[in-house]
Amino acid sequence: MLIWLAFILGMIYHVNANNARRSLQQIPPPPPYFNEEASLGQWFVQYRLPGCGFDSSDRIRDYVQSLVRHPKGLVSYDTWRNDVTQMCNTLSTMYYPTNPRGVFKIKDPIGSIWSGLAVNVAVDGKRYKIFYGCPKMSAIGDRCDDPFLNIYTRMPKPDPMTLAEIDSILRKVLGFSLASLPRTFHGRQCPLNSKF
Repeated sequence: MLIWLAFILGMIYHVNANNARRSLQQIPPPPPYFNEEASLGQWFVQYRLPGCGFDSSDRIRDYVQSLVRHPKGLVSYDTWRNDVTQMCNTLSTMYYPTNPRGVFKIKDPIGSIWSGLAVNVAVDGKRYKIFYGCPKMSAIGDRCDDPFLNIYTRMPKPDPMTLAEIDSILRKVLGFSLASLPRTFHGRQCPLNSKF
């Protein structure tokens, strides 16, 4: 009986994630009030829908971003722990601002996995940010073939009101709920090396 329940819940989650991925093929606009300063600093990834290039990295935890200014734009220093090996990983990514404000061209040192278009969908500098990425644009129209989405909060364990506001924004702007996304848990933060 428990096996069937686990199977049914797994199928519901899989269907919800696929619906979210389809909704994300339409590139969302940035907020009209985007404040770059509010997006800087340390952030904890709470929910994420990885792109196809990240399918092997869907079992991670303790995902933290530190976003800082750079002479050419912004630099994101990301750390996370692989849930299987318990090893920490790090990645630095350049964000080059474009127009309109809140839209960036991103470039990682690996190349095509994380590089492409990025949009800050919503930012509350004290509580959360919703970050959309598209490393692979569609050849047909202004759509994304491989979208990803990260939901960040300032605290490793956000309060229910913050999560409710994020859920409301996702429903209004992207057409799906927070429950459609896989959760990233925080326990032991990886050391951040901003010199890599």
